[in-house]
Amino acid sequence: ATKQTMDELFEAVKSSNIKKIESILNNKKKIYGINRQDENGETVLHNAVIRKLWTVETVKCLKLLLANPDLDLAMKNKRGNTAFHYLCKNYKANSMEPFELFLARNIEVNVQNDYGETPMHLAVFNMSLKHTVFDILFKHNADQNIGAPFVVVCFKNSSLCLVNKKGESALHYSVRLGRQDLVTYFL
Repeated sequence: ATKQTMDELFEAVKSSNIKKIESILNNKKKIYGINRQDENGETVLHNAVIRKLWTVETVKCLKLLLANPDLDLAMKNKRGNTAFHYLCKNYKANSMEPFELFLARNIEVNVQNDYGETPMHLAVFNMSLKHTVFDILFKHNADQNIGAPFVVVCFKNSSLCLVNKKGESALHYSVRLGRQDLVTYFL
C-alpha cells in the first residue's frame, strides 16, 4: 500500500468510517505497511483503540482490522504500549468481544511497556471495566510472576505478582486509585 493509502486507513479508523476501511482492506491482496507507525510510534490498531467513545461502529472497525492476518498486534509505540494496553485502559462498552478478538490472536498479555506496566495494570485505571475482563486476563495467564524479583504475599490469584519499575502490581494500583471493588476481587 502506498503512504497515501495508509494515511487514508488511519483517517478512516479515527473516524470509524467502516465503508472506507472495508474498501481499503478488501481492495488489496496484502496491505503492505498496515503496521506503519506514525510520529508517536502508533499504528492503525493503536488508533482504533485510543478512544473516549465506543460505539457499534468502533467495535466493527476493530473487528475489521483484527481480521487482517498481517496486522502485528505486538507493535509498541514510543512509550512501549501495545494496542492491547490501550484497549484495557480505554474500552468503555459492555461487550467483551474486543478482548476476545485480541486474545484469539494469541497476543502476549504480560507484555510490559517502558514503565513496566502490563495491560492489567492499565485496566485498573478503567472504571468502566468489570471483573469479567480480569477473569478473561487471568484465564489467559496474565501477570504470571514475570519480572517479580520476590513475592512476600500470596493473593487469591497468585498471578498478581508482576510489578512495574516502581515495584507496583495491579493490586497496588487498585489500592492507590480507591478501587475497593478490585482490591476485594484480587484478594
